[in-house]
Amino acid sequence: MTTTAITGEPFITTTPPEISGPHSGFYLSGDDINRNHRRFGLYDKQLNALPNSDVISAQLMTTSQAQVDVPTDVKTISDPVLFAGLITEQFGHILLNSIGRLWALSNLPENTRIVFLPKRKSNRKLYPHIQPILDAFGIKNEFIISKGPFFFEEIYTSADLFGERFSGYGTKHFFEWIDQKFPTKGPVIKGRKIYVTRSNFGPKYGRFACEEHLEKLLQAQGYEVFAPEQHSITKQVQTFQSAEKLIFAESSSLHLYSLICRRFQQVAIINRREKLPDLISNQLYSRPGPRISIINSISDIYWPPIRSDHLSVSLLDFNALQERLVAEALIDPKIAWASPSHEEQEQSLRAGVLPDQKMLTADERSEFLAEIRRNRKKA
Repeated sequence: MTTTAITGEPFITTTPPEISGPHSGFYLSGDDINRNHRRFGLYDKQLNALPNSDVISAQLMTTSQAQVDVPTDVKTISDPVLFAGLITEQFGHILLNSIGRLWALSNLPENTRIVFLPKRKSNRKLYPHIQPILDAFGIKNEFIISKGPFFFEEIYTSADLFGERFSGYGTKHFFEWIDQKFPTKGPVIKGRKIYVTRSNFGPKYGRFACEEHLEKLLQAQGYEVFAPEQHSITKQVQTFQSAEKLIFAESSSLHLYSLICRRFQQVAIINRREKLPDLISNQLYSRPGPRISIINSISDIYWPPIRSDHLSVSLLDFNALQERLVAEALIDPKIAWASPSHEEQEQSLRAGVLPDQKMLTADERSEFLAEIRRNRKKA
């Protein structure tokens, strides 16, 4: 078992908050270079690429076209438009890729529309998280999700100041804008303790086994169990900012918390994977905030017989977890604490698979993936 402490580091200072425009120009997607790399760009009437019109993300990278081919059936939009970068389906990925340019709206006409570039399809139903996020930020501008083609009579681009482009870090200007959007309301409530769970997602998602057992132990310690996906983003922010002590099950809620964290909170993260993803840990470093303890009390990790890597289920050493939480002054050692039984762990471990399926060890999973690759080559 290991524990790592995170404390806030200085902001990125290398990217100034620049806005370019208004320009008149084209919004064009070309061919895919590979699965995560596309030819795409915004171009002026002379077909020169506009500044700050690229995407840099693990989800998708874009490169402007050297020889731009403008289709004949290009739709014209006369309203002012801000290019806001990439949009993806998942909540955490939207926070990391779709909000780093929205600060510019404060300096643009009120009727400015926002255009997002999707990695795949443009169907708005595939992106249920973007509207609640914009609502929480108080952004009422209309938005477009499209690969184009368009001709914009008035297009603006702005510097991307936060997110995957910077491996999860952000600039001072970006966090000043965040603080304007989410000003703290009142002091931290002394004695308020929150456990941020992911148990409501169900057994088919990545998790650690017996989380409901952990919830009961923490409730006995005075913690409120909080499932963020059941609440508005505004409610999540208010809850996170009001707590004196916070324990998170490793989840995408950390992408939100890292934006609005407060000094003088006590925070711990319980890993469900061996290593906290760099994007999360970098985000937690990216602004001054509380000391955050990352607790790895994993005794073993298993995977369902599915290709996706993020669906792993870990078994926790509950005694080791208790030891770490006591050391961080997050729980009282005098209050009863008991590990789940072996049978309870096994039942929870297998809850997301069919009766005839087996949860795989790391070695078994490697062979499982190798077999998929071999079959693909044969096909």
